[in-house]
Amino acid sequence: MKEGPAAHGVIFLEDAQVFDFRLSGGRNKLFYSRRIGISGGEEVPIYGGARLVGRLGNWDIGFLDMQTRAAADLTSENFGVFRLRRRVFNENSYVGGIATTRVGKGGGYNVAYGLDGIIRAFGEDYVTFNLAQTFDDEEEEGSGVFDASLVRARWERRTVDGFGYDLSVTRVGIGYNPGVGFVQRTGFTRIGDRLFHGWTPGRESGILRQLLSLNGHLFIRNLDRSLESAVVGPEWDIEVKTGARIKVGAKASYEDLSDPFELSDDAIVPAGSYTFYDLNASYTNARGSLVKWKAVAAAGSFYDGSQI
Repeated sequence: MKEGPAAHGVIFLEDAQVFDFRLSGGRNKLFYSRRIGISGGEEVPIYGGARLVGRLGNWDIGFLDMQTRAAADLTSENFGVFRLRRRVFNENSYVGGIATTRVGKGGGYNVAYGLDGIIRAFGEDYVTFNLAQTFDDEEEEGSGVFDASLVRARWERRTVDGFGYDLSVTRVGIGYNPGVGFVQRTGFTRIGDRLFHGWTPGRESGILRQLLSLNGHLFIRNLDRSLESAVVGPEWDIEVKTGARIKVGAKASYEDLSDPFELSDDAIVPAGSYTFYDLNASYTNARGSLVKWKAVAAAGSFYDGSQI
């Protein structure tokens, strides 16, 4: 087996959905394969490992174990993942669990477990839940159970015609730290995500479908219940019968910065509260085209400045 990114890609791409334990927002996951074989953007050599993926009756089973070599300031580490999922009630519903371990030769460790499920409640309505907790050698004494936990609940109506919704609540503790996963921020409660209405114009129209939605989410600090950030705005999504897609939207954003940050060497955003707005549009060319491309344009205010 090759070391580094080549081995990394071969190992994880096939049947990767078995290990999927998605959480709210972007790439947030309890298991994120790029944590193995890469650290700080640098390659970490991999001695080798083993992976088992399969189905036994209604059970999906995934097992993975990898051993990395010491590199730079990292000791040799062992990464383990064990995943179970089972169909329940109907073919569109499942419940499952996952456990991850990261153990260093020097005695450092990180252990995480998670429970999740998607239940088709009725019609096109689905309920999703996630519960995860982490433990590691750097955990502070006296910290509560919720400090190192993530809890999420989601209710959505999956439809392209008529009224729909996608509503979720997520709470992440300040000490939540998935050693083989990825999390963008901690110590928050997130509420989102969208209400929408879709319709099909009919056979005579060149438009296949349209979707008008109101998207938004907000992040609340767990420490003092203050608003950290929020985004809200409408979007009009049009798909024509050739497969091309047009999106037009607007949004208002709010950010409460407790610390300044740099956009570039000569552009620093000071700490403080900011409200800004923008308009955006995108066009994706037709499916099946020889060359696939997408054009995106946006303009508006940005913190205490503007951007195009």
